[in-house]
Amino acid sequence: MSEENPDPQTQEVHDVNVHTEQESAAPQKEEAEETVPLKVLMEQKRKYKELKQELEFYRTQQQQKPPEEDYSRYESVTREELGKTQFETIRQVREMDWAERNPEKMRIVEQELEDFLKTRPNLAHAIQSSTNRYQEAWDLLSALSPKQREREKAKALATPKKEAPLSPGTIPKAAAMNEAVDLMNMSDDDFVKWRRSVAKRR
Repeated sequence: MSEENPDPQTQEVHDVNVHTEQESAAPQKEEAEETVPLKVLMEQKRKYKELKQELEFYRTQQQQKPPEEDYSRYESVTREELGKTQFETIRQVREMDWAERNPEKMRIVEQELEDFLKTRPNLAHAIQSSTNRYQEAWDLLSALSPKQREREKAKALATPKKEAPLSPGTIPKAAAMNEAVDLMNMSDDDFVKWRRSVAKRR
């Protein structure tokens, strides 16, 4: 009889024991699954530290990256460019030297050269192509007598006369306009007719 109808209290205790045994068995299983050897954890931690240090190193390198080097100074130069550079260097040295030795002449050149070139623009190229522009300008200015210099200044200051609009000088002559014929666009027949008309006029 006791086997068929067990005591409810003992049944309860038995159920609790079975239940606690199952609970205690389950965590052991989980613990067994999560257990990793200490050696592996230490190795992973070491790798993580190395990667972190490497990342920091690259970040600092990126921030401290020096400006890119200018390689244009290593580019080859053509003979023409080299010649121009040498010419400019020689010109600068000669002009500075001449200006230091002749301050009074330099002052006159600076004052009078612009007006002089207005009256004689053909000499501008000679001055520009010289190795010492100041000396060349002085030589050209000093070739003029003082009276000629005054006349040149007066010419430069005088305003040129402007032709009035519709004056005879600005309008092309009517006869010249009549003679203008577009020969390129004429057909052969038109050209023959035109030649005959010109021949008859003569």
